Parts: sequence; structure tokens; C-alpha cells
Amino acid sequence: MTNCIRLSHVSNGVIENCTIFDSYIGMTLIAPHNCHFVNNTLTGCDEVGILLSSSDNCTLGDNRIINGEGHGFYVQYTENTTFISNVIANCSRFGFYITSTANCTFVNNTLESEGFGIKGDLQYWIHDFSENTVNAKPFGYFIKENDTEIDGSQFGQIFLIDCFNVSLSSGAFFNASIGISLFSCVNCTISNANFTGNLQGIDLLHSENITLRNNNLIDCGIRFDGNETKYWTVTESGNTVNGKQFGYFLNQEKLVLDGDDYGQLVLVDSDHLSIAKNQGYHRIGLHVVEDNIAAVNLYKKLGFIIEGVLKDAYFGADEEYHNMLVMGKILR
Repeated sequence: MTNCIRLSHVSNGVIENCTIFDSYIGMTLIAPHNCHFVNNTLTGCDEVGILLSSSDNCTLGDNRIINGEGHGFYVQYTENTTFISNVIANCSRFGFYITSTANCTFVNNTLESEGFGIKGDLQYWIHDFSENTVNAKPFGYFIKENDTEIDGSQFGQIFLIDCFNVSLSSGAFFNASIGISLFSCVNCTISNANFTGNLQGIDLLHSENITLRNNNLIDCGIRFDGNETKYWTVTESGNTVNGKQFGYFLNQEKLVLDGDDYGQLVLVDSDHLSIAKNQGYHRIGLHVVEDNIAAVNLYKKLGFIIEGVLKDAYFGADEEYHNMLVMGKILR
């Protein structure tokens, strides 16, 4: 099945007490207004349990989304909607993936083996979060905190948003989709934390003057995002990825790096760097959406070539199927 239940442009509707299993998308809810979706169970959905788009003034409560291969909830272009007492367990990507969505309420939701993810400008990171848990610990949501120390061990996942001079130390973040996210933060420190099995261990989004110290990451890494060098400039020491040092190089020239020495490499404003072939690796490959022209061109500049096309292999948030390109590079 592709979409088990599809609802479009309905006001004052209710979907309750349904059981859905082995669907590509369990429920697709387009532009509902003042609707209620309660006490439904969705199991084994391949892409999304509940896809909610352009919702206003709706309530989603007491739903259970378990054992999915993608997201639990995918929420986009939505406002003033409440998510209360939902349980999302053992989904492979995010429990809640929230994009271009504002002023929603998330109360008493339970996430097990996944976490929250938000995409968009600052306005889309501002919601009312309370009493949510990730892996049996509170979800830490901190906005506009200044000159604060946070004990990371108290939380299963942490978001810092528009914070200044916050020091976050310790904690074990596992299977939380993203362990710690910083958005639009300045002069913050993350130290002595452990990350295991996340999609990303640490996400640094449009944040400046960040210090990373003595963090250990296993089966995940550190991601930077921002179109200016200042968002990629950090002070780091003693960090490891998969048991090897995290390699961070800023404003370097004419270096030869042995890839075997590093668990992850980040190169910023550097020229004429050479990365030696990793022992035992002959080829590296990737898949990329064909429509993502910027990414395709970047990979080509890095020496990747197109080796094939997977027709309609990706179902996007626009509810359309897209081709995926298979790209590869031989390490010489």
C-alpha cells in the first residue's frame, strides 16, 4: 500500500481508533482545519507514519507509530496544531520531523529510539515543548538562554536555540536521531558528552564561536550548516569519532592528511589539501536526488561520476516521486 488513509482540505473531521500496518505512508493529511486524529496505531510504515501538511488548529493525540523505516510524524507548513501523548518507537529516522512549521504545541509525547528534528529559519524552531521524553529522559528545549550551565546527563536529546554563552557538559545521547542541535547560538560549549547511533551526534546550524571539547561519537558525526565561514569556525580539542580523532582544519594550505588517522574530517577555507587513500577502500559511492542540481554539481567537482539512475526511488515532501542518481568515485 502507498497511502492507507488520505485526507485533503477537510474541516472539523475526525480519524480515530484505526489500525494501519505495512503502508508506505500510513496517513496523509493535507490542509486539515480544526480536525482531530486520535488513538490510531500505525505499524511498519516504510516512509512516514503520519504526514501532516498545511494544518491549522488540529489535534493529534494518543497515536502510536512503531517499527517504521522512516519518520514517525512528518510535519510541514503547519501552524497552531497540538501533538499530545503520542508514542513513537523504533522508527529509523526521526520521531518528529518538523519543517517550515510554527507555533505548535508538543506535550507529553514519548519517543523511543528516535528524536525530534527541525528544519527552517529561526521562526520555525519556536514551539511550545513540555513534558516530552526521548529514550526515557526529558527532551531538553532551551531558547534564548544566556550565561547558563546545563547538565546534559539529565536529557535524552537537547536543542539550544538562539542561546548565548551556554556551557553544556556530559550526557549520553543514543538513538536520538540528533543528540544535540544548536541553532543560531553564539559562544556556546559542548564538552564531555557521548553520542552513539544517531543520524548526527552534534548539529551546528548557523551558530558561531562554538567550542567542542572531549566529546566521543560512535556511528555518528558532527554536522555544520551555514553559508558563511563563521558558521563553520569552531574551537575543538580531544573529540573522537569512531575511536579516531575528529580532524578539523581551518585556513590550512598544502597539507597531506592520512585518512586512516581520522574518524571524520572537516576542511574549512583550506587549499591544496590531499587526503591519502584509506587502507582497504578502493571505491566510495553515494545516492543523491537527481533534482538536487547543486549537490550533483558539487559531487562532480569532487570527482564523482554518475553510474546509474534509480527511477522514482525517492518520495519527497512534495508527495512526488523523484529519481535518484548513483554516483561513485575510485580512490587512486
